[in-house]
Amino acid sequence: MSDHEEVKKSALQEIKTVMQRRQQDSERLEQLLELFTERLYRGFEDAIALINEAGVTSIAKPRYLKHPIGGWRRVMQINIEDWRILLVPLVGSAWPNINDEAMIPGSAFKEPCARVAFFLMQEDDPKATAFYDAIILLSGAWFAWGYGWPKQQDSVELTNFTNLSLDLLSSFVTDIHLTWAVRSETLLADAMDPRRRTYHFGLPGSE
Repeated sequence: MSDHEEVKKSALQEIKTVMQRRQQDSERLEQLLELFTERLYRGFEDAIALINEAGVTSIAKPRYLKHPIGGWRRVMQINIEDWRILLVPLVGSAWPNINDEAMIPGSAFKEPCARVAFFLMQEDDPKATAFYDAIILLSGAWFAWGYGWPKQQDSVELTNFTNLSLDLLSSFVTDIHLTWAVRSETLLADAMDPRRRTYHFGLPGSE
């Protein structure tokens, strides 16, 4: 076999091996994400039921919205007073972004992970940015991070999702505050529209 043929064979084999591993990793992460999302959603349902039973009615029973990709994916909407939080399981897998400064072990930054993104909403805004994340690693461990509130567990299987959801809801209602918009951003249209508000959301560090 010529050198050129050897190089071609070696390159093809490497590509085949890498792509097979990526496919296997992607399938495993999809399964883990489905399991994590299902248990997280059930945890929020149970936690909010406990909160409502305790007499707090300003956190409503979660609603579900369709995810454009379909399948098992759906979006959870949690209404708190007149604002809401959306939980969206993302499509695909990728390395964690080290710029997020999450306290993830260094080796895990070079492995693909699955992700659920949390969005803080006052009204529909397709350009809203995520304020909190849960990422699921190939090992089955998961890590949640955002606005200075990290949470880590050894595995999806060992996590008490009701307690996790209660912790998250407590942090949402405690740490997220509302600030009036400045005068230059206080529009008459907003002031006269019963569906809109002239305030901004504040997170820890933005007081």
